[in-house]
Amino acid sequence: MIASSPFVLAVHASFPVNGLEDLRRAAQQKGVRIGTTGAGSLNDLGSALLDSQAGVELIRVPYKGMAPAVNDLIAGHIDALLVTAPTIAPHVTSGKVRAVAVLDAKRSRLLPDVPNASEFGLPNARVLGWWGLLGPKGLPTSTVAKLQSEVDAVVNDPSFASALTERGFDVSTVKGQAFASFAEEDRLRWKALADRYKIEAAD
Repeated sequence: MIASSPFVLAVHASFPVNGLEDLRRAAQQKGVRIGTTGAGSLNDLGSALLDSQAGVELIRVPYKGMAPAVNDLIAGHIDALLVTAPTIAPHVTSGKVRAVAVLDAKRSRLLPDVPNASEFGLPNARVLGWWGLLGPKGLPTSTVAKLQSEVDAVVNDPSFASALTERGFDVSTVKGQAFASFAEEDRLRWKALADRYKIEAAD
């Protein structure tokens, strides 16, 4: 594992939602259109998690990629979007969109004034994007060791770590079996949610 970033619930600048209670109210009164990057994507699953944790029913609007979804959020064609902090932070700073909640147990370094899900009483509403290096099953131990050594050299380089941090990513040093366990636990968590809501990945 190399880096991670929590997802943020962002809304159009004029959308009258400043917290999860407001989100519940808006969903009940007129519905909330939330963009996703397709069935089974992380923000689609995250939307289902919000449904489950916050007691809402969001209206999914699928897009072919994050860029068009962000553009439509800025234009007001959708009300909300779950998106990583580094992607949305510049638009929050410019005032084009507003960040309502960071879906993690802590606040985002890029958006320090935005409450996290735990502060809204939803500690299990956690949506984390993560990046790592994986290989095929049965990769020789010597190859794994060589790759790990090379990755360690990059991740531990201060300039690399600084570049990631400045962009709002959390640098990770989870590796080996600990990384494998993390990835499997994450997979099983989302699989349980997908089974519950009958979500299947789009082609």
